[in-house]
Amino acid sequence: MLSHGCFTFARLPETDVSGRAGNVLMFLLLQIMRAHHKANTIPLKFLSLTLLLILASLHNANILFGQTPSVVVNSYRDSNFDNDEWTELIVTQDNVDLRGFTIRDNSSGGNWQPFVKFKNHDLWNHLRRGTIIILFHRTPTNTTFSNQLNTNKNDGHIAVSLENTTYFEYESGGSIGMTSMSLSAASDMVQIRNVSGAHVHALGHRQDTLTNFAYWAELPRPKLNHRQPLSQGEALMVNQIEPPNINQFGFTGLINGNIQTSKGLKNLPGFPNGGNSSANGTFWRALREPDWVSPSLTAIYNPQNNQVSLSWNAMVDAYPLDNVQGYMVLRSTTNAFQSPQDGVVYGIGNMLGNAIVIGLINGTNNITFTDNLTGVPAIPCGGQYYYRVYAFRYGPDEIDQGSGVARGRAYNESSYAAASA
Repeated sequence: MLSHGCFTFARLPETDVSGRAGNVLMFLLLQIMRAHHKANTIPLKFLSLTLLLILASLHNANILFGQTPSVVVNSYRDSNFDNDEWTELIVTQDNVDLRGFTIRDNSSGGNWQPFVKFKNHDLWNHLRRGTIIILFHRTPTNTTFSNQLNTNKNDGHIAVSLENTTYFEYESGGSIGMTSMSLSAASDMVQIRNVSGAHVHALGHRQDTLTNFAYWAELPRPKLNHRQPLSQGEALMVNQIEPPNINQFGFTGLINGNIQTSKGLKNLPGFPNGGNSSANGTFWRALREPDWVSPSLTAIYNPQNNQVSLSWNAMVDAYPLDNVQGYMVLRSTTNAFQSPQDGVVYGIGNMLGNAIVIGLINGTNNITFTDNLTGVPAIPCGGQYYYRVYAFRYGPDEIDQGSGVARGRAYNESSYAAASA
């Protein structure tokens, strides 16, 4: 609650743009009301009317901007054959439940087609931030696409066909409708809605925005429309710039144009728009890495058994039961370390610079390790052993362990624990 004397207002939920802005505006207004009412310089009725107008505008802002999405459409591909079409999603929050969410597309005539619903299946629950979801619009017959199918979400990558009734159900009945998620090269739009049917995110393309475009005005942000048709086999992609952020998915900027979107060949889904080194790749990697707030490490040497006992504080984990997060422990005698590379799973004994991997620990709450120095070359008297602990998320990529830095295991390279003994 925000209050001052006889003025009391409910605090707006801060899950959306208007809520955060509204609480700031109401606080400022309360201060103005306090000063002017006390001095009798502004009538109370005028102050009340002003507040009502501000709150009304905030309500409209809530309709305009919507809520921060838990999942966004990163790209989609059109083809003359539905088996070669796909939509690529990226999960932007941690421990997300997509069960009951729906995906649908809009025809070139401006009509929403029957939706496909994410079924009540554990595959769609407890999704970790940065998970890449590939939805093939029909079961792929091209081996390039069918080889990408994957339902082991522990690597942060899912690829399934919308025809798979194990994971989806349909507004049109027991199977996917003929017009559902069958894209048009001339114009189309893919929309994600939550379990309540509320808008989450939309990405579309349409050059003619004067006819059959009423659906655009009805959708709140975030949304993006590309003002060009697609050619056969082209993909529509969100076009991020450095530094990338969620606002570039249609919260701000030119959301109806050709700046925040681009089209072109993206023959294989599941990789960042523009490649691993692009701004979209940077965005994916930032989402996928774990959070470790103020990491600290204690290292205690026990000369009697020639061991070093290590202990550290736990990283942030919204769902520790899945054990997809863990720690990698390194030891060096020269305090010369090399940061781990995303997408690479290191083994015990691997070297990173002058440091050796001595421990791989699954589970966020497993925060101790004993380094047995028996057989390890002794250091000079007065020397030290140096240690680093890096946090990681996800296992090795199930499809292609050489797929690059935006797939598979993700490390937090900048926030690590360090100590010496």
